[in-house]
Amino acid sequence: MPDVSRFLKSWDNRLPMSRGSEYRTSEWGNINATGGVHTSFAPDAGPGDSTWPIIVEAGIRPLVVALTERIGAVTYDSCEGHLYPLELGVAPAVRRVGLLPRNSEEWSALVPFLLRAVSDVQRRSTSRTVELSVLRSRLWSLKKPSIVWEVIDLEFAPSLHASWESYFSDVDEVCALLVTALLREHEV
Repeated sequence: MPDVSRFLKSWDNRLPMSRGSEYRTSEWGNINATGGVHTSFAPDAGPGDSTWPIIVEAGIRPLVVALTERIGAVTYDSCEGHLYPLELGVAPAVRRVGLLPRNSEEWSALVPFLLRAVSDVQRRSTSRTVELSVLRSRLWSLKKPSIVWEVIDLEFAPSLHASWESYFSDVDEVCALLVTALLREHEV
């Protein structure tokens, strides 16, 4: 990310970060800078942008909206997941969303909150093709590469023996269960 501190400041102050024209959509639903399947780069965007949350891919949008508008979290990355035709020669992409805690207190609150919601989904879901994980990762600012931000990634991965087709037939339902669990957990 070019400048994590600036991104957070723009997010929290609901300042525009992008111009909607900076996004293109592929015929497979990828929304990024080129509208291609070989890139995941997209200009930064957030609640201050006039195109928010329309510029978030449709399959992940309900989760991103729940996390950002209802729970107050910051997202820095998302993908609805994509199954491409074999002739493209592009590997499928899993559904995921990245969260950028503002500070260590928010990190400490978000992780157990997300783990409880994921545990709820695991109890309720009948899907055996989608594994939902809360992952710890790192994000570097290109402006200040010596500063590392601890981030949280929610990943919907195919289970070990699942086909991509069965994964994609179940991932919407698992994602909807997670949205419900997050909102239920948030109300407690």
